[in-house]
Amino acid sequence: FIKALTEKAKAGLRVRVLLDAAGSFTLFGSTFVAELSNNNIQVGFFNRLLPKALHSPNWWFFRNHRRSLIVDAGTEYAAAITGSHCIWEKTRSWRDTSILITGESANEVARAFSIMWNRANTIKSDWGYDKPTATEGINYVYQSPLRTKKFIYHRLIDAIRGARSYIYIAVPY
Repeated sequence: FIKALTEKAKAGLRVRVLLDAAGSFTLFGSTFVAELSNNNIQVGFFNRLLPKALHSPNWWFFRNHRRSLIVDAGTEYAAAITGSHCIWEKTRSWRDTSILITGESANEVARAFSIMWNRANTIKSDWGYDKPTATEGINYVYQSPLRTKKFIYHRLIDAIRGARSYIYIAVPY
């Protein structure tokens, strides 16, 4: 995975990796991050660990738990893979479920990534979610780390209430 990212960065593509600071605590300051940075890969950590915040329950739940791979957003080749895909060697045999999204829906994933990237780099921006703009039958619904912004919850309840034949649910836990 790192080799593929490095090859693309060396070819001149912009490569960004956004990690959650709590979930990736052992990576912070590691040789892994240094290796990425040394190969022109930008690495960001969402909600860095600050000593004052460690005692706040709100801080602990203010996380980024998204897994998305976005390529060529804003072009006719836009694609995104989102869902549950772990890249750690110890999780290689896990069953992960992801979906490949193309077109305008892939750009929705890219917009969500940009919001989190900006916030991880202290660029204040709106959480950006109102209603999905994609028209292809796929809407990328994402959760804000704010407890008051339960976008996914409301969309799931709406979908369940509107079910006519079946309901299938796959979750990572």
